[in-house]
Amino acid sequence: IDFKKSPPVRPLVILGALSNEIYDEILRRCPGKFKGVVPVTSRSCRGCKQHIYDDYHYISREQFISEIRQNKYIECGQFQNNFYGTRFKKVKEIVQKGHNCIVDIHHHNSIRRLKSIANIHPIVIAVKPSTPAQIM
Repeated sequence: IDFKKSPPVRPLVILGALSNEIYDEILRRCPGKFKGVVPVTSRSCRGCKQHIYDDYHYISREQFISEIRQNKYIECGQFQNNFYGTRFKKVKEIVQKGHNCIVDIHHHNSIRRLKSIANIHPIVIAVKPSTPAQIM
């Protein structure tokens, strides 16, 4: 690493209770400071004509399955017969542009995949409330 230049930007991962809400709040409060990764889905685009629309990048089921086999996803899953996932490539693109990337992933294994497959070492914040009342 050349420290004469600024150090590489490390993506932020938030795990645990309320992680989705914290993720959304960071993006809402700091829109110019953080960029979220647009996830990929095999579901049909409801009311849109573009490949990338709002919250998802839409691809065919066949392409998604092919990309799973090529190990292109940090994590992916299936819900109601549709696939959803987060690509390594998209995290790298945001980081290489010097932006603060916030990654919406949900499993500790995904962090290992970021490190071992993509050589990306995120900053991880684990949220653990002391009581259920704190979540409320």
